[in-house]
Amino acid sequence: MKTINKRRAIRVKKQTNDKTLLQMEREVNALYRQKYSMPLIKLAKPIHNGYVRTLVLREDIARSPAGADLERICKRLNVPMYCRRADFKAKKHGKKTFEEIPHAIPPIQERAWDKLNWPEHFKKYFQFATRYYTLAGGYTHSMTGYWFLRDWMFETKVDKHFLTHYREVDPDLESKIAELEKKVWGDEKARARLTKLHGHRGRMADEWNRSEEYHREYLKLVKEQIKEFEDPHLEKEYDWRK
Repeated sequence: MKTINKRRAIRVKKQTNDKTLLQMEREVNALYRQKYSMPLIKLAKPIHNGYVRTLVLREDIARSPAGADLERICKRLNVPMYCRRADFKAKKHGKKTFEEIPHAIPPIQERAWDKLNWPEHFKKYFQFATRYYTLAGGYTHSMTGYWFLRDWMFETKVDKHFLTHYREVDPDLESKIAELEKKVWGDEKARARLTKLHGHRGRMADEWNRSEEYHREYLKLVKEQIKEFEDPHLEKEYDWRK
């Protein structure tokens, strides 16, 4: 009987800690919403602040019969990336060498897809699956949705980025956010527990994305897609058939 009561006490304590952790997460998210709802103040003169990289449709693809459809898709998937370096390179962790920051294309979640009201044939450019997407700051996040399969149709464009406004700062609000962040995300155990509570798994658990079979299927699919858009009258910048 004592063993059962002990187990019950441990379970109740664990559930209470989980509820407290989730409540703190909701509080910090609410504070962030409050922070980003603060009024914007226009700068007297724009300030150059790094560079912005966006996705554009390749010219030869834009001239193809499916160019108009792919242009609509490109506008929806285009998530700007910002960097202080024009070459968008970052130093490898613990090394002196630099590597280019990849331009990850996020998926379109199922609910968002339904709101787009796209024609049914648009789905041939996507695959509905659960994969890992790299967020800003290098964090990976498991996401389920429609993943674009033909990223070779896009190319990147880099422009200067200018700040035209700044947001009003509330010192008390910043202090509350810093205090809660330390408890929620600053503690490694708390962060790991939140990840599990939200149903996310580690990147190593995604065996399909990392398997040789996946890469073989992906390369086969890319070659088939390229043949569909081949035009002997267009000069190719890259030979994708190699």
